[in-house]
Amino acid sequence: MFVPRICIAIIVAFFLANNVSVEKKVDNLTEQVVRQKKVRGGYVLADLLTYGVSAYLKDKTEQEHLEDICSLIWYLDAIASISGQQVAEGMYVLQDANSVVFNFLFRYSKVYQRISSHFKEYYTPHYGIDIPKELRERLLLPHNNHHILFGLLPNGYMFIEPEGYGLRYLSDRFAHLRDYLRYVIKKRYKPSLLDAATARHEVIPHAVAMRWREVIAQLCRDTSCMRQYENLGLTFGIKKMREIVHDLSKKKKLNNLQQQAIQRFDAALVGYNYLDVRRGREVIFMQHDLVD
Repeated sequence: MFVPRICIAIIVAFFLANNVSVEKKVDNLTEQVVRQKKVRGGYVLADLLTYGVSAYLKDKTEQEHLEDICSLIWYLDAIASISGQQVAEGMYVLQDANSVVFNFLFRYSKVYQRISSHFKEYYTPHYGIDIPKELRERLLLPHNNHHILFGLLPNGYMFIEPEGYGLRYLSDRFAHLRDYLRYVIKKRYKPSLLDAATARHEVIPHAVAMRWREVIAQLCRDTSCMRQYENLGLTFGIKKMREIVHDLSKKKKLNNLQQQAIQRFDAALVGYNYLDVRRGREVIFMQHDLVD
């Protein structure tokens, strides 16, 4: 019997991923150690913004650089929690006008370019940093992650997504494939799970997507026009949706049904900040959010 290669890959991925040795869990860290990591990350960011990347890294060893990167991730996790955006899994989008944070990550000696399913619409390269296996007992990231995915976004922003596993080590690749398949299955068959309070991916919330289809159907009577705008909004997210609604509503006098559809769409966005740059449920930090 012929078995497609993808089926073999999936079977092997699940087998190997479930046999990866169990590292020390974040849950075992004391509150004091976690607090120290978060405070250290705040100092790292403050020094980077004050002195610049080159000056900050001048006397740092490779391991010290990696330790500071981990501390920065702990700090982002802390600030997200303080602002009521707890992240068990998901993404941070940072205002990084001078690319300070990006260059701090990019200049780590073992950074590598990698494929990614995130923000594919921008066609920009993405990069990964793995916590080396021999250091995973000591260098821990929040929520038992061992990898940092990051990349640049338009208009002076960047994204950082801590992930369970990266793509440098073979066993990590299989574990990463397992996690990715789980994500795809949830997105396809149980999208509501991606709207969980602590799931902060750049995925468009289900309620927003539903109201988007409704409002664009009201504003565009032509089917081809409606499909074009609908797909554009679903590709680029909330910021693009709002631009389209604004532009279309200016071109005509709105009837009651159209006005009500816009009101329902706006209501679905309540609770989300920074709508002008938001794609989905990601955590967004302006620079003042991080240093105030």
